[in-house]
Amino acid sequence: FPTLTHGDLHFGNVHVRQGAISGLLDFERAWAAAPDWDLDQLLRFVRYPEVFAGSIAEQGMRAEDLTSVIPALRRSYPDLFTIPNLPSRLRVYALEYELRALASVRKHHGNSPEALQAVEARLRATLSPSFPGF
Repeated sequence: FPTLTHGDLHFGNVHVRQGAISGLLDFERAWAAAPDWDLDQLLRFVRYPEVFAGSIAEQGMRAEDLTSVIPALRRSYPDLFTIPNLPSRLRVYALEYELRALASVRKHHGNSPEALQAVEARLRATLSPSFPGF
């Protein structure tokens, strides 16, 4: 069943106050899609926060601060994790994202070796047997 998905969940668009989500911003990428579409974005956000926030330390956060996000989502929305073929679906979403990122490195980042290495590392992780690892 398609549902309304946000499409751009990351630090700047999810506001948290006292440990609870207090607001969501930036719905320009919202569209009707499978609910695991947003799960893919959340997994990326948790695994690779630097993609969305540069240095998360500048925002007073550490990557470890995000380790409870997926377990909390699993407790609050267990049906999301029972979608048939979920790991395979998430792998396809992640591969699509990383292939676009690879094109972006070439087009917008002047083939930066650091940016290219980051995308390659994420592609290897996406293709690993342990993916998605929740």
